[in-house]
Amino acid sequence: MPIEGVELYDESEMSEYFCTENNTDRMVHFLHEQLESVKDPGTVDILTFVIREWERHRGAGFVNFDHQQVIPNTFIRGRSDGPECIVLLTDIMCGSSGDSFVETCKKSSKVTVMGRATLGLNDYANIVTEDVGEGFELMYATSRLKRIDEGKGMTGVGIVPDIHIPWTPDHIHTDVDLHRAIQFLNQSFS
Repeated sequence: MPIEGVELYDESEMSEYFCTENNTDRMVHFLHEQLESVKDPGTVDILTFVIREWERHRGAGFVNFDHQQVIPNTFIRGRSDGPECIVLLTDIMCGSSGDSFVETCKKSSKVTVMGRATLGLNDYANIVTEDVGEGFELMYATSRLKRIDEGKGMTGVGIVPDIHIPWTPDHIHTDVDLHRAIQFLNQSFS
């Protein structure tokens, strides 16, 4: 991040969670399963918070979770000893948390995203599973990004790079994106 810092919180990037009785049961069960294998105290705190929010809003329909309870400071400053110019390569292999990572990195003036758009999976997320019998399971989303109501969703669009590098058959034999990134960095420092 740049030394002057960047505010990462954006209300339009928040999700609404569909806290029906059934969704809450399924999500809380899933999160408790995840907690069994987590050792990191910070992750335990976040998962515990999310479980508490699902339980608190049980049966309430679409609700907002107050993430600032577990992430109170969303303003991040860069360091003077950090890199001045960063290239982040993307394509459709970046999805879900990859979409989020790229979107967050784009907020830094030090980062240039190159390649092709990410997969764009986050409009609807937080999947739960219902066993419907005979070896079949139904998987469905329990949250949605608020910005889709403003026509700013990422489905079918992804996170668009700052510099588009179209895919060509040359990509099969050569790392075209990496060569373009190195070229870009060399030009930035000359």
